[in-house]
Parts: sequence; structure tokens; C-alpha cells
Amino acid sequence: MSWLEEARDADSFPAIAAHASLLYALVGEAPRAEYWSALATGQHRDGALADGSTIAGTLAYLRSIEARDGTAQMRLDARRAWAGLSPASPYRATMRHTEGLAWLLEGDLDRADDLFVEAVEAAEVSGAQPLAAMVLAERAGVAVERGDWPAAVSAVHLATAIVVDGGYGSYWTSALVHAWAARTALHLGLRTEAIEHTRRALALRPLLTYALPVVSTQALLATGQACLGLGDLHAAAAVVRQAQEILHRRPGLGDLPERAAALGALVRDAAAHGRPGTLTPAEVRLLPLLATHLTFPLIAERLGVSRNTVKSQAISMYRKLGVSSRSEAVALWEQLDGSTGS
Repeated sequence: MSWLEEARDADSFPAIAAHASLLYALVGEAPRAEYWSALATGQHRDGALADGSTIAGTLAYLRSIEARDGTAQMRLDARRAWAGLSPASPYRATMRHTEGLAWLLEGDLDRADDLFVEAVEAAEVSGAQPLAAMVLAERAGVAVERGDWPAAVSAVHLATAIVVDGGYGSYWTSALVHAWAARTALHLGLRTEAIEHTRRALALRPLLTYALPVVSTQALLATGQACLGLGDLHAAAAVVRQAQEILHRRPGLGDLPERAAALGALVRDAAAHGRPGTLTPAEVRLLPLLATHLTFPLIAERLGVSRNTVKSQAISMYRKLGVSSRSEAVALWEQLDGSTGS
């Protein structure tokens, strides 16, 4: 791609320019991705590629993942790309995912999840395992929106297995996987596991840019929620700011701006009122377990501590959170963990 830039005739190859834009987007080089995107879309050409994909379909693919013109256009471009790409193209799976994203951002969970199922299947058939893992993380987000945490945990387990077995930990696609792995670990009270996945998600922040705005923002918001649950308000604020910067460049992305604003408000509220950033690690680990059916003795058994320890931690937590009962603490946790969504 550098050679083509120097040759100054890259605009003669719009499909190559489209692929170059994707490649630079995946490694976090947004300005170079923009350069190649302008070359790809600046001239309209007909014709087909060697695999049978049309040039028009390839350019529609690029437009859909860039999401410059809102969710409706994003969905339309994804459909055009699906029709124009070769059945053998691995990018068709991305188009099912992207169409699903458009519905998700508009609040239609059923249509989104149906398309995510198709996207996972298509990704597995084409060998696009990193994409399959990412879409499984999307399904985890849908499951949480529906209140089905067991389904979310199952989807995350499959996604993380793909990432670990394939050695995809440093890929852009894995940011969303690690973020949701952190969130589900927090829900299960697995603090050490949550910290590790959050660390991995934060390490991928440089790859999350406006070049691929939707999933990058999703990953940042899920990471921010994990940071908030762990009490790391500084990191939570940083990822919220990064998400809002992306959304400033790419307006019209459904409910993502509202989700970012809601998470930002929670972080500011936590910083201003000592919620939940002032909790001890043991109290942070206890908080999601209070939202389960487990009694204090069963929670104590799960955590490997005494019942009195759990009771003392709960009382201390109630005081810090400004609540007086387990039910009030649970209501606050559900606000922190679920009101901003995925």
C-alpha cells in the first residue's frame, strides 16, 4: 500500500483502495484509512473482481463499516454489499453483522440477534474466526439487554475460547470480546478474571478509532462499564471521552450517543459521591452477587469467607453507597450494570 501511495495511481484500483482502508482501520491508523477511503469512493467504476465480487459491492461494504451517514444508510449499504460480494467472500459475514448492528442501534433486538446468528455462521464457514468471536460478544450484549445473563455468559465463553485458541488477543475484533468477558466476570463475582479482561481491553484502545466507529464505540463503552464496576474511575472516564470523540466524528449512530452520555454521568456521579469507586476490592466483588438469588451463607461459601465477613462487607457497602438494604444496593447495581446497556 505504501508503494501504491508513492506510485500515485492507487485511484486506478478502487477495490484495492477499499481493502487498504480496512487494513489501516484495523491497526488504528485512522488518517491513512481515511486517505484510502477517499481514493476508493472518489470515482465510480463498474466491473467485477477475480472472486466474482462487484466493485460496487466492495465499495458498499466499505461505506457500511465506516457508518458515515447514520444507521439507515449503514443498513442499506450492508444489503447492497451482501448482494454484490461473492458468496466466497469472507466480507459477506461482516455485512450480516453490520446490518444487525444497524437494527441494534435502533433498538430492534430481535432483528439484530437474528442477523448476528447468521453472521456467526457465515464467519465460521469462511474461516473468519476473529469476526465470529466479535459477533458472539455482540450476542452477549443483546442477551444482557434482555436480562438473560446466562446466555451472555455462554456467548462470552465461546468468544473468549476462539480468541485464546486462535491467538487473536491483539486483534481489533477482540476488544469487544475482552470488554464483555470483563462485564460477565464482574456479574459472576470473578474480580481477578474481570481485571485481566479489562486490562486486555484497555490495551487495545489505540485500535479503537472513528475509522470503524460502531464496534469501537461499543467496545469502549463496555470497557468503561467494567472499569466502573472495578472502581477504576480514571480509566472509565478516559474510555468514555474516547467514545464521545468517535461519536463527534460519526454522528447519527442510533442510541450510542445516549449510552455514552449515560455512562459518563454515572462515572461523574461515582466520582462526586464516592460511589462505587470508594468500595474496597472485596466489596466490589460482593456487589454483583447481591443481585443474585444467593443468600449470605451461600455468598460466603462462593467467596471462601465467613458469613460474618460477608455481612460486615455488605453493611460497609450500604453505608458508602448511601442505601439501607440489600434491595436498594441491588437497584443501584442494576443501574450501574445495566442502564447504559452494551
